[in-house]
Order: sequence, then structure tokens, then C-alpha cells
Amino acid sequence: GRLDTLLERTKLQRDQYGIGDCCVVILDGTGNIVSMNICRAREDSAWGKVNSCLVPRQVWSAIKPFLYMYAFKQLWRTSTDLVVDEPIQFDLWWGNLYDPKNFDLDYHGEVTYAYALGNSLNVPAVKTLHQVGVAPFLDFLKQQLSRLAPDLPLNPKTADEVGLSLALWTYEMSPLQFTHLWRSLLPDYVPEWYELQRRDLVEVLSNPVHKVVSFGQDNFLTPRGRAVKTWTSRKFVDGWICGTNEILLVSGSGIKPMSRCLVRVVRWAVIYGRSSCRLENNLQE
Repeated sequence: GRLDTLLERTKLQRDQYGIGDCCVVILDGTGNIVSMNICRAREDSAWGKVNSCLVPRQVWSAIKPFLYMYAFKQLWRTSTDLVVDEPIQFDLWWGNLYDPKNFDLDYHGEVTYAYALGNSLNVPAVKTLHQVGVAPFLDFLKQQLSRLAPDLPLNPKTADEVGLSLALWTYEMSPLQFTHLWRSLLPDYVPEWYELQRRDLVEVLSNPVHKVVSFGQDNFLTPRGRAVKTWTSRKFVDGWICGTNEILLVSGSGIKPMSRCLVRVVRWAVIYGRSSCRLENNLQE
């Protein structure tokens, strides 16, 4: 299929960028595994037999849609409401100060939540988490994971252990588990009292207008009608990219720069609903 051709064409580029630890998970809407793959060959003596789709890793900014889903409900907000992106400090219980920064080290003033999420601004996300509370949001996450992936173990970290940086990076999930969490953006897989927030967030994540500042107009995250989220960088050195077309849910992850080729792989799967996404080593057995 097209994905296999793309992977073959980009093998040299992946080798040049050192993309040796990436994986892709594709689920259907009910949570069945369509494809689960890594990009290391089986003969790799160190990692070839490790299914990295099952290894927990930090989810970073890809967790923000679920923070806003919870917060919009609790705070009676929508994506069109305003939040101020500004320098801010939080007093931590052990006496230190936490001053979150955006990826571009700049501040954007008064913006909509759609702008903040689409461009993956860090400061509004941390401010929002501070408003709703770390413990309640962590409980929401764990409840969703228990509903959507009951056979996968939950991360035992507590609210005190993750702190406000839960909005950005301190909670680990496996790519398989995180892809299940993305089923929250499908109809019928989130509690009904979150349905308005779900639809609001899908519109934001599927509209390229909201992503121009951080990702540019010519980025690979522009397919309208497909909800997509990554880390934050128009250079696409991200470790996660996740998306859904309400038929398939796709998550790609790599702990080395994944560059544009892995983004293309996940994008093709989301746009065209392809399930033949083999990264040299298909681990669905």
C-alpha cells in the first residue's frame, strides 16, 4: 500500500536522522489492534525483540487535549473563551518556584483556548491545570484509561509525584495505552456529559487554522476533518504524533528525532484509513 511505499522511500532518511526507536499503533474505534509495529529489525540483538509499543514513555504535550476536555467541563469554558499566555510562577510545596515556558520562549498575550491548544502553548495548559487541580485531572485520566484499556496496567504515580508538569510531560503511558486514550475523542467513548467538550476539541484539532503559529501553513498536520496532535515544533523533532479519523486511531512515537517521515506515516494512516503500516517489523501476532 501507500504506507509501505512511503516507508521504503524514507528508510534512508530515517537512518540518517537516527530514528531507531519509533513505533506506530493503529486501533479501530472499538479498541481492536489493527497494526502494532516498531522500526527495529528482529535481528537487532539489543532491542529487536522488545515491543516498544508496550513500553511506557512520557506523553508530553500530546496529553493537552484531555486536559482541556476535563477543564472545559469543570470550568464551563469552550475553545472560543480566552486565556492569557503570560509569564507566571507557581509556588511548589517543597519551596521551589515553577515558571513554565512555551516552546518558542515567547508569550502571546490573550488568546483563545483553540489557539493555545492548536499551537500547543505550555503556559495556558499549566495555568488551566492549576485551576482544575492536578489530583482531579489525574483521576479523570486514570478513569478513562480504566474504561478504555482495562487490561493495561495504570501508571501508579500520584498527584504529588507528577505535579503541575502533568500538563506537559510527567505522566508516562505506553503508545498502545495512549492510543486507547485517544478513543475519548470518538463518539460514545467518553462519558456523555463530556460530549460537547469532545466535539469542541475534535474541531480544534482538525482545523489547521489553529496550528499555523507553531507549525506553519505548510505543515503535515493540516488534513481537515482529522484530529491530530503532536509535541511542539514545526521542525517535527517530536516524540509523539497521534490522530483519529473517527474510524482508526493512530499513535506514533520515537525517543529520537522522528522528523517528517514518521509524521507522514501517521498522517497517511489517519487520512486514508490504511492499516498496512509496517515499520520493518510487524509485532501483531
